[in-house]
Amino acid sequence: MSYQALVRRLVKSDRRVEWKALKAKHRAALAAKKVDFGAGLGPALDKYQPTVKAVTKLFAAEKLNQPALQKVLDAARPLANIAQGYLTQVKGLGNPAEKELTAFLKAVDAECEGWEQVTDMFEQDAVPTMTRAQLAAVKDLYGALDRLTAQLENMGKSLPAARADIKAGAGKIAKPTTKPVKQSGAEWQTLSALAPKVYQQLLRAKVAAIVAGYDRLIPAHAAVQRDAAPLMTAVVRFNARSDYAAFKARAQSVAAGALPAFIQEAQSFLALQADPELLGRLGLEKGLPIINNGRASIAVKHGSGYAQQVIDGLRRLP
Repeated sequence: MSYQALVRRLVKSDRRVEWKALKAKHRAALAAKKVDFGAGLGPALDKYQPTVKAVTKLFAAEKLNQPALQKVLDAARPLANIAQGYLTQVKGLGNPAEKELTAFLKAVDAECEGWEQVTDMFEQDAVPTMTRAQLAAVKDLYGALDRLTAQLENMGKSLPAARADIKAGAGKIAKPTTKPVKQSGAEWQTLSALAPKVYQQLLRAKVAAIVAGYDRLIPAHAAVQRDAAPLMTAVVRFNARSDYAAFKARAQSVAAGALPAFIQEAQSFLALQADPELLGRLGLEKGLPIINNGRASIAVKHGSGYAQQVIDGLRRLP
């Protein structure tokens, strides 16, 4: 039986009301045996029943907590001792008084034991509490993480292929024979004077720098993809019973580690793609004319933007 089912059963009875009714019903039998059914038991029930009422209200609102259960226990433990003591006093009262009072006292004792069981089960099943704002902040991460995860998957396919293409295709790029639109006259004059071999040497140096950028970006991408995937899973599965503190600690680690490292390498990579000498001096105003490299650059730009959105969301966690 779950603690919830046990609580539902325990809160159904108002033992103080039952005690008053039985005391009035069997007044004569109690007086004959000189049993004071109010001494001790009445005050104990007066302390016990309000704590049960408080738990009932919290339980109905799904806000049951350990302090409330502890108040019930603090009232139930002395009540159980008193009820057990009365069991010997009501013996010999004669039926129906003896039978009904004995049943009542045993029920009170069992109920007190029931609260012990509830508390034990509640502690075992206890979950960290969190505010609505904390839960909402975690759920708000989903959009940025979803976009980042999708872009990282895209990059995982495009980056290695683009690196291979740019390395293989750079030698096929010829020196421009007509002046690029955005190139200045002086730049065009300098470019026109370059021997094809010199042009290729300059181009190879730029391509080598971009390939090196790929070599730094690919492992940074793999690291953030490795960390973002479980974070995304945690956000999807996160609910009011989740461990908020543990999630936040993990999220802050990612926000301080893999994500900013990836953004740094992405920005460096994009800067290489937009090198002024590549665009101006070498006349490649649209960047290297290699399709996969262009696609990879777009994916990296979007990916770094989404990564920053995730960092911003992680930093907003209350």
